[in-house]
Amino acid sequence: MTKVFALNVEAAKHLGLAISAGSVLLALFVAVFVRKAIAKALVILLLGGLIVVTMSQRSNISKCASRIQTDYRSGAGTTTTCKFFGRQFAVDVPSSVPDDTNDGSVTEEPAE
Repeated sequence: MTKVFALNVEAAKHLGLAISAGSVLLALFVAVFVRKAIAKALVILLLGGLIVVTMSQRSNISKCASRIQTDYRSGAGTTTTCKFFGRQFAVDVPSSVPDDTNDGSVTEEPAE
């Protein structure tokens, strides 16, 4: 079992917003200070793409967190599979009553 870096849902959402806001500020900076139209357009398009990807991943995290909450509330210990940047990972959802057999760890599944 491979342990991976843990990041809670709220921190991941805030990170996504920070990346998007930084991209918007950088795009504004480029629009004002870069003189060549082609370079300006390219950088702004790349930053726009970064914003779209970041927001879609933020949405994936929210959906995954909702599934985990639903599974947890159901009371049955189960494993939920989520996707983040194209990689699938499994989250062990403990039963509502903690037991010693489920540590709630996250394991990475092999890519398909």
